[in-house]
Amino acid sequence: MELSIIMPVYNGEEYIRESIESAMAQTVEEKELICIDDGSTDHSAEIIKEMQKEYPDRIRLLSQHNQGAAVARNYGLSVAQGEYIVFLDSDDYYYNADVLRCLIDACKRMHVPICAGFEMYDRGGKYSQNPMYRDIFSADEEAKIVHYRDFQFSYYYQSYVFQRDFLEKHSLDFPLLRRYQDPPFLAKALSIADRYGVIAKDIYCYRLRMKPMKFSPIQIHDILCGIELNIQLAKEGNYEILLKRCIKCLNEEFYTYIKEDIKNRDVEAIFLLHKIDEMLCDSGYRNAIKAYENIFSTFAHNESWIYQFPYEFIPAKASIILYGAGKVGKCLYRQLQYSHYAHVSLWVDKNWKELAENHFFIQSPEAIKDDDSKYILIAIEKREIYDEIVEEIKSHDWNKSKKLIGPVEKAISSI
Repeated sequence: MELSIIMPVYNGEEYIRESIESAMAQTVEEKELICIDDGSTDHSAEIIKEMQKEYPDRIRLLSQHNQGAAVARNYGLSVAQGEYIVFLDSDDYYYNADVLRCLIDACKRMHVPICAGFEMYDRGGKYSQNPMYRDIFSADEEAKIVHYRDFQFSYYYQSYVFQRDFLEKHSLDFPLLRRYQDPPFLAKALSIADRYGVIAKDIYCYRLRMKPMKFSPIQIHDILCGIELNIQLAKEGNYEILLKRCIKCLNEEFYTYIKEDIKNRDVEAIFLLHKIDEMLCDSGYRNAIKAYENIFSTFAHNESWIYQFPYEFIPAKASIILYGAGKVGKCLYRQLQYSHYAHVSLWVDKNWKELAENHFFIQSPEAIKDDDSKYILIAIEKREIYDEIVEEIKSHDWNKSKKLIGPVEKAISSI
């Protein structure tokens, strides 16, 4: 198999047929399209099944509970058989039928693990050019090898082809974030490759929606976590251009959304912003995110409460079940996301159905019986509620091998 095209799908019925047709039209003969249905509630899965009949042995349909595009893409990566990997979103499409053939051939010809091309924007049928890489070619040039340090891009990963062996060798996958998971993936992959190819050819058509964007608090946290990952990479690799792009994301691209979230006294977002500010100061960029200065000042004069992860009861690198997805549970989950102290193998809540509708990958407490994790962290502050949950858990046979931890205490944030 020469090529695997990985497509996460969530309620994409409007454009998915066009996306699949553009993938199947590619002139690469040995190819597979891996569609991962991320808990769609529309007719996306039915459309894919119809198209499987049209393209037998070419389209694979996998399914999962709604966990986000990062989990879906990683699922696709885990089963992909192609020598090369590309990623296609279910509302986008390829510019013409030979673009992936050209990318793969360029990779082989230049002996590089990654190759990129140009991207186009589709605004309701009106096209415009993404300027990325377009100014590096002279009139007669068709391809060239570039170095990551000269560009330090982290966006538009869909316009790249990746050698699967390279991704596996370096354990490259998408961080488990609901938003902003692709920039850290691409930045890390390109920085490890160092040298990669670029061809002077339009590859990918990105469909721009006219609807205003909205982000939930958990998505804001994930955006901040993703930016933090890129800042850490920039610090480690001395990538000043990447660092400045991260600052621009905070001060311009996402500023309105982050500020709106913080207005609702989202302490976790404040905590992440403060941590990012300290990282930037360490890199010589003091007051780089000055737009948030008033926010820091306001919270500095108030005792903001944040819930403390019980490090003394859970060893590092342990696999845990997190019980509770309220304010306490979300706070602890976010701490683990950026500290990586322990791994949340399962997150459960009695109100899991309601939470799942808001795109949280929460499951029913019934799922605990099938999980091998030794520790159950009960993310509850009040003792009486904690005791009720403990009694419920103890009523099951499978609880004997589990260690129950809680209730969770508050710790004063010094932001």
